[in-house]
Amino acid sequence: MADTIQQYSQTMEAMVAERTQQLVSAEKMAALGELLAGISHEVNTPVGTAHTAASFLEHTTREFRKQSAGGEITQSSLDDYLTTSSEALALTLTNLNRAAELVQSFKKIASDRSSAERRKFKLREYIGDVITSLRPRLKRMPHEITVECPDDLEIDSYPGEISQILTNFILNSLLHAFPGETVGIMRISAKKDDGIVMLAFSDNGVGIPEEQLPKIFNPFYTTKRGSGGSGLGLSIVYNIVTQTLGGSIECGSEPGKGT
Repeated sequence: MADTIQQYSQTMEAMVAERTQQLVSAEKMAALGELLAGISHEVNTPVGTAHTAASFLEHTTREFRKQSAGGEITQSSLDDYLTTSSEALALTLTNLNRAAELVQSFKKIASDRSSAERRKFKLREYIGDVITSLRPRLKRMPHEITVECPDDLEIDSYPGEISQILTNFILNSLLHAFPGETVGIMRISAKKDDGIVMLAFSDNGVGIPEEQLPKIFNPFYTTKRGSGGSGLGLSIVYNIVTQTLGGSIECGSEPGKGT
């Protein structure tokens, strides 16, 4: 009887572990899908503006060509055309550059998350790419993100996992730290000490009660069930840090003093 119960218990544990892994994978894919949707929507704005400016320039050039063919060009009309052309071109280039920046950031983040390959990369630059990829979510809120990291800090690691960690931290703060009309500050800092990189994320939000701190990395633990919290975000972070990256993670917080 005892052997049967033990076997049943082991079977259930295996099933729970497998199901948890499936949910974690689904959570990661859902986050990537949300990132794609946000970037696609965000890119439409600068591309649309650039298209409008280019169309206006085409119309202006066509009218100017008619004036030229009819010998009606004056110094004033030439000046007007050159001014209009310069402004339209500047607007087009600015918006196309903005769209290209968003697309490149998304391509880099999406590729790294799907391939899980290890490579060398500049950490500060990559943190910037992660923040850019989250711009569609961040621009709807008044919060600020500051970054403190040496420009020349290069690491040999898994950029997709770093992206997942930072994304989960930022989204976790947006969900939990700043209720109501609160305007918050999130800080990302990194430094290298004796071959080890210390990556820190903090916010100045409402903080975490002491009794909740030991549970925050547990799978499915959330205080926002039904309000956007899955309880998997920080659990995913914990597994990435301790297993894939071979590191350690800890959290300090007090109510009213941030996390």
